[in-house]
Amino acid sequence: MPLKANADKINTVEGQGSVWNNNSYHWEQKSVDKWSEDTLKKCLSIFYYKYEKATLKITEVKDFKGESSVSVRKGKKIVTYEYSTKLVWRCDMANEDNSKVIGTIEGEYEMPEISNDILDDGEEWDIQCSIKTGDETLRKTLFQVVKKYAPEELRKAIKTQFVEELKKK
Repeated sequence: MPLKANADKINTVEGQGSVWNNNSYHWEQKSVDKWSEDTLKKCLSIFYYKYEKATLKITEVKDFKGESSVSVRKGKKIVTYEYSTKLVWRCDMANEDNSKVIGTIEGEYEMPEISNDILDDGEEWDIQCSIKTGDETLRKTLFQVVKKYAPEELRKAIKTQFVEELKKK
């Protein structure tokens, strides 16, 4: 008759499964949802991007949903994550000497799928951008910043501050 494992006596070996899982052969999964949610939300909420006289900042993370896990099977670590969120942003344009804000536009980024599957396929996460408020001239001036440059930097931030750290779990 098999003996029931005592959870207090099971230790995890760094980069492998638990001690009871000889050679990490059997499927073993641990949830890292709490850590992942906290880390990804922090990464998103502190993100800002500066381009010449424009500064884009995330002001709110909303509709955040998803999950992540780290598994081991046959000695191989398997990291999975899938999240979706909306980010409210504000982009301020400063005057020539950067001493005063002369205009602001606001909008939202929607990220329908932040997942390992997309990166594993060699693609990039989709970031849909909408500009909600602001002067039409300023919208045209800052179009490239909010639609192209800032999303590229946001993807890099997620990869380095979230994905790379999750892989170390």
